[in-house]
Amino acid sequence: MHIYNSELKNINIGPLPPPIGGVSMHLFRAMEFYNIPCIDVAKEGYKKSFIKMLSKYDIIYLHDLSIRSLIILLPFIYFPFWHKELYVVNHNYSFFKKDKQKHYRWRKIIKNIINKSNKILIVNESLRIETSLCFPDKDIVLFDPFIPPDVDKEKLEWLSYPSQFKDLIAKYETIISAVAWKLSIYEGVDLYGFDLLIELVKRIKNQIPSLILVFGLADNISNINYLNIYKEKIKDYGIEENIYILTGQKQMWPIIKASKLFIRPTYIDGDPISIKEALYFGVKVIASDCTIRDKRVITFKNRDINSLVNTVLNELLTNYR
Repeated sequence: MHIYNSELKNINIGPLPPPIGGVSMHLFRAMEFYNIPCIDVAKEGYKKSFIKMLSKYDIIYLHDLSIRSLIILLPFIYFPFWHKELYVVNHNYSFFKKDKQKHYRWRKIIKNIINKSNKILIVNESLRIETSLCFPDKDIVLFDPFIPPDVDKEKLEWLSYPSQFKDLIAKYETIISAVAWKLSIYEGVDLYGFDLLIELVKRIKNQIPSLILVFGLADNISNINYLNIYKEKIKDYGIEENIYILTGQKQMWPIIKASKLFIRPTYIDGDPISIKEALYFGVKVIASDCTIRDKRVITFKNRDINSLVNTVLNELLTNYR
């Protein structure tokens, strides 16, 4: 298991919040807790980012394959005297697939940079096969990206939520939480499984009367049409009082901490920070079996609503009655 080496000078390259996501929160907490600086090229620009990278760092961790990030790494290809180690961190299934959408020249640059890297770090064992198929000659090492949140800031985080939301959830005994960076359709399927969650609430609300699902959606602009369709479905099902969509750049861990269940019904997955946070706070987690999960996670059959309903009811009716 690879972790940051505190005896060496490390620097990360990747996105910082906003927007809030698993990778951006990891990089933010690495800065906050371990004093590991981060280069966010999109926010800092090329010149400042390149100068920052030229500083005396021993290891560069690349968490992002965007063209912006790759440009400042071109010295790894053209200057063999560049005395820094480069570790490429694969956080999810789509990491290496994104390059297929780029121009051939950029795909070649991506391949060259990764081939010249010292290691590829993966956050989940299920990513090993795909990663090794793309780069069979590379050293592939497991990496745990989880850094716990600062619990001393819990009250401050609650202040960031709408007062209407706080008043609402105070009325419910059973809080279920789930999160998504944005609504995404992957291979014709709702990637984060919000459609399954809506169906779940419809089916169990009469058996679990004081129930509310809090769905954290960081980006409520992308795929707005899908969001509107889901809102209409919630209205048609008569479960408007049982589902709250918390939008915007909000940290979800205080809500996860207050939940009886955290559900991760994703179609594909890596090693999400939200599951790690729930387990850290002792919250039961139910997740799809789309990938290898932590042994503490209760799994249901991927994209099977009956399996999800039965698993959730079994947990709530058995352990919370």
